[in-house]
Amino acid sequence: MLSHSSLPQELWAEVVNTVAYLVNLSPYSAVQLKTPFELWHNRVPDNSKLLVFGYDAYAHTPKENQTKLDPKAKK
Repeated sequence: MLSHSSLPQELWAEVVNTVAYLVNLSPYSAVQLKTPFELWHNRVPDNSKLLVFGYDAYAHTPKENQTKLDPKAKK
């Protein structure tokens, strides 16, 4: 993941956290193709918000913090 994202070394700890998160969302054949998340929480995980690591993201700026010409989100 790091070789494709061009991220600085300071973010390696976050990479390790992300890998652990993804491993917990990956099914295992030894437990009938259930994920560790499913086994622990008894429900299927929501994967809809997963993005490519290093992907550009935007944070919404609430209206009360914007002026008329300010952008509605920050990169």
